[in-house]
Amino acid sequence: KLKIIITYTQLVVGFEFALFFKFPEPYSSFVDGLESITKTLSLNILSLAPFECYYSGTNYFTNLVFSTMYPIVLSVILIGLHVRDQARKKEDSPWFSIFLAL
Repeated sequence: KLKIIITYTQLVVGFEFALFFKFPEPYSSFVDGLESITKTLSLNILSLAPFECYYSGTNYFTNLVFSTMYPIVLSVILIGLHVRDQARKKEDSPWFSIFLAL
């Protein structure tokens, strides 16, 4: 349910920008609060600090490759940990649930 709320918030915030209108005040402050929570829970590591701060000599292509590949790599790692736990007959493996939560 939390993922549905986060996705809904991201869509509603985009409507305000794309359609050039302002929501009424009680709803606007509510959506702004949800937007701040969504940004906090987001997986966008590059929003913490630009990639250039971590490694010098990077460019747009480096940022693009990193931001495209890290969710894929993270998903493969989580699925691999889940498969490993299934092979060991471990019943309470959290890895698949974490993968689905992403």
